[in-house]
Amino acid sequence: MAVPLVILAFLSVVGGFIGWPESLGGSNAFERWLEPVFAPAGEKLALVAYPGEFTEYLLMGCSVAIALAGTYLAYLWYARKKEVPGALVRRFGGVYRVLLNKYYVDEAYEAAVVRPTVKTSEVLLWKWIDVGLIDGIVNGLARTAAAAGNALRRVQTGVAQNYVLVFLAGAVVLVGWLLVK
Repeated sequence: MAVPLVILAFLSVVGGFIGWPESLGGSNAFERWLEPVFAPAGEKLALVAYPGEFTEYLLMGCSVAIALAGTYLAYLWYARKKEVPGALVRRFGGVYRVLLNKYYVDEAYEAAVVRPTVKTSEVLLWKWIDVGLIDGIVNGLARTAAAAGNALRRVQTGVAQNYVLVFLAGAVVLVGWLLVK
């Protein structure tokens, strides 16, 4: 489990450098890369004045302050005052369950996508296409090959006189066909 987290952390750092804002001396390559996509909206956005670097610094400062406050609050609750999380769970049980179950997104996805896909796969792909069609073709070819082998087995007697007789009969049929033609 640590390997995916390390990969995600690395990609987050790389992504942060790709989107480094110009107000902090970066080139914001991600914004430049998306410029063709947002070009039609650029005309409409030109009507609104760019808020400036102060707004950018203010938003960056707010997000860092919120992150630091959350980190401090987590440290306070889980390292110092360990009774606070339990009290919050008792007081806000419904909210806690919704957050604990990740807004029930997994359950909704299971009901709306996974179960119907599995049922469709069982009925259509497995029973009809795999068992009915593909296995039917394979088993039919096997039965045909077995029947042909059974019929040809009777021709192979192992007696040389029978082979000479069949050879001569074939020669007579061939000569007769050439004479008629």
